[in-house]
Amino acid sequence: MAVKGDDVTVQNSGATLIWTATSAASANCPQKIWVENRDGSIVITVGGSDVADASNGMKLAAGARIGPIELTQPQEKLYAIAASGTPTACILVTGV
Repeated sequence: MAVKGDDVTVQNSGATLIWTATSAASANCPQKIWVENRDGSIVITVGGSDVADASNGMKLAAGARIGPIELTQPQEKLYAIAASGTPTACILVTGV
């Protein structure tokens, strides 16, 4: 099972795609994702394509992390949006 990490700049004008599950994702072998908000003051919200600032997802306070989030379908996507500015989200994915 491979592990991948990445830093993603999260926009505040619309949902930013932060991860797309590969063809290896399945119910028996989910891709597990951890997301860390690297910013010191800006909140980001993590969710689906309809994520909006502070709604339709889970708020991730500055410096906080969440996970694992399990993606069980190939091409399933995870998004984030920033409350302001363009903070960096660090992701770590297993099962790639």
